[in-house]
Amino acid sequence: GAFNRISPHDILRAFEEALDPALPWRAAAVAAVAGILVGRTACVRWGGHDSATFAMSWGIPQGSCMGPLLWACVVRQLSAHIAAKAAAKPISAGSELAIDPLSAT
Repeated sequence: GAFNRISPHDILRAFEEALDPALPWRAAAVAAVAGILVGRTACVRWGGHDSATFAMSWGIPQGSCMGPLLWACVVRQLSAHIAAKAAAKPISAGSELAIDPLSAT
């Protein structure tokens, strides 16, 4: 999925930007989400054997209850980026619009 192509730091930044800076628990929430996203490791277990441990440097844990919330934050940030680009360069009739969400920064 698309989440597997977004760095945890970009996901964390989108989450942080979505939070109101005046929230008293903002720093704690960002730290908690960072703990979920950054520095994860995994191994593959198959047939009673485990692979070597490797770093999970992209995406979020599958099945995480935070997944939908974090995805909404990423989409919110992407939408704002697209809106800003569209405002800067309006699309004329007959032009094509192609957006690669993985390279939109």
